[in-house]
Amino acid sequence: MLEFVALLRGVNVGGVKVPMADLRDTAAGCGLDDVRSYIASGNLVFRASGSVAEVRARLEAAIARRFGRDIPVWTATGPEFRAIVAACPYRVDDGRRVHALFPLGSAAVDPEAWSRWAKPSEALARAGGIFWLHTPEGFGQSAVGAKLDRIVTGDGVTGRNLNTTAALVEMLDG
Repeated sequence: MLEFVALLRGVNVGGVKVPMADLRDTAAGCGLDDVRSYIASGNLVFRASGSVAEVRARLEAAIARRFGRDIPVWTATGPEFRAIVAACPYRVDDGRRVHALFPLGSAAVDPEAWSRWAKPSEALARAGGIFWLHTPEGFGQSAVGAKLDRIVTGDGVTGRNLNTTAALVEMLDG
């Protein structure tokens, strides 16, 4: 069995309610082992057999059955996730100022949209297969956050701040 991280997009924000206890039960019910969640935004660490694509498909199907809606899930093995977090190009004191944006399929940055909404102090880079967004004044103070789906085009992303990604690595290591 391999260790995995799964990140659900858009749960417990904007009206999509997914209680973490129910999510853990759903994940365990589709054959995932040692399922643990972190905070209430759809972050799971677990063990499972199968490829990343197989595990993601199994989890997405179980979530759709249980909660009656399709919720996109980004998934990686534990080693892949550790490497992604280690590849963060920004070193900051406040992990709330850096966000990892995990593509849910194809994704690209629209440079015109970026230049329209980003502040001069903000930066966006691709490293470790994901996008890293640095908002020194805070994500909530950034127009980029509100326009993210216009800036990163394609199948969408699910984002986590650097503090959350670090906590998930700690869960993998614990």
